[in-house]
Amino acid sequence: MRPTAALLEEDDPFSGWYSHDYRLQEAVGVLDRDTCKTCGNPVWLCHTSHGGVEFDIMATMCYAQAELESYNKMPGNPDAEPGENRYAKAVGLKNEDGTFDPLPSRSEALAKIASKTLHTQ
Repeated sequence: MRPTAALLEEDDPFSGWYSHDYRLQEAVGVLDRDTCKTCGNPVWLCHTSHGGVEFDIMATMCYAQAELESYNKMPGNPDAEPGENRYAKAVGLKNEDGTFDPLPSRSEALAKIASKTLHTQ
């Protein structure tokens, strides 16, 4: 699919490639190759022994993973079957009638993350 067709929601996204479509496709490939699959940093920084590169150790909190770990430790919950992959799915707060409140928007959730980050620095 042409990158510009996806961005601009154009008809017939598979034909009529422009030179900037090829450049965008190459840029995404370079970005992917230059990103460390282990830590997510640029490879040229995290794989160098250059003395001018240091790292700050940061922490993030994945509340979905914390919930899953808590569930797996609770007595009475069944062990995972061989090959079973458990995951946590985000849902809104559960109401008494069994319905769920809507999840926060992307911007609301990102604002909460940003405010928490600012308070921990």
